Amino acid sequence: MDEPITMSNHGMNPDDIELSRMIERFLNEREDEKSEATIYNNRSHLADFNDWCAENEYTVVGDLDPFVVLDYKNHVKARVQKTTLRGYVSTMREFLRFCNRMDVLGENIVEALEFPQLGPDEGARDTMLDFEAIKEIEAFLDRFEYGQFRHVVFGLLWHTGCRMGALRALDLDDYVPASETKKGVARLKFHHRPEEGTPLKNQGGSERTVNLKPKFATLIEGYIDYHRNDVRDDYGRFPLVTTTHGRPALSTIQGQVYSLTRPCVYTGSCPHGREEAECEATEYDKAPKCPSSVSPHPLRRGSITYHLKNEGWTYEECSLRFNVSVETLKQHYDQTTQGDIADVLADRHFS
Repeated sequence: MDEPITMSNHGMNPDDIELSRMIERFLNEREDEKSEATIYNNRSHLADFNDWCAENEYTVVGDLDPFVVLDYKNHVKARVQKTTLRGYVSTMREFLRFCNRMDVLGENIVEALEFPQLGPDEGARDTMLDFEAIKEIEAFLDRFEYGQFRHVVFGLLWHTGCRMGALRALDLDDYVPASETKKGVARLKFHHRPEEGTPLKNQGGSERTVNLKPKFATLIEGYIDYHRNDVRDDYGRFPLVTTTHGRPALSTIQGQVYSLTRPCVYTGSCPHGREEAECEATEYDKAPKCPSSVSPHPLRRGSITYHLKNEGWTYEECSLRFNVSVETLKQHYDQTTQGDIADVLADRHFS
């Protein structure tokens, strides 16, 4: 085993230190200070970096210089959204600082790796959560919080695109498993029950039945079996999504989404260059102070856009699923371009 690098032997030649071994030292150093999720994301980012270095024959710490890390940054930049790139850069900067503290790399390498600057519309909380972030959050939840309250809240808001009030209004028997439907597809039924404290925004016009993909049906069933609190609300009904006190408040649902959509939670790094110990947004009740956190509405906007752009749904189909008029869809929710629409029509009618 390599001798640990300490201040007493700081003169060790960087050409004698394997890059993969230095990465493991860095991760081991952070294990006692960072959460499991942070370490998981750091490990993922650095595994990608190590693989890229190996492919380009950079195998020891001495191979690293400002041009190497900039080339890697550009390699990542070509594959991911800018908000995700900032997570990679944050991990890399922390690793390079560690190497500098161990006196095997100079500070100029860290300084060369700057955070990508976000434009006014990138990562903005009043638009929508980008699909790359959605995938990262889902991966985080699948690994660390599968079937728990925050997972089912996020999963249903994203997949059904429903409003917070509609999610809150669901009862246990509003979920219909695939085995009980004629088409073998699990469903959720949204009901307007104003006299029992769960109105829907458009009243009776908001009542609808929404199909669920198998992965989300499995998520709901896992939540019901292992994590749902067996409680009634003030009207004696059994809510689908619960807290220990019964049906969750709208503020509780909103708080869960704000807390989860902080990049430091699901990537383990901050795209804004903040130090975790000094950032007030790391506190649950101050999560909205994170520039990247979002409320449930951008999830709804993103879900609608995803169905229109990636799933090829028509305006009319989305109008029924999301309880919104076709006119409103076109004016406020659809982020697709005319080129996107042409592509969908080409696939549907000209292929």
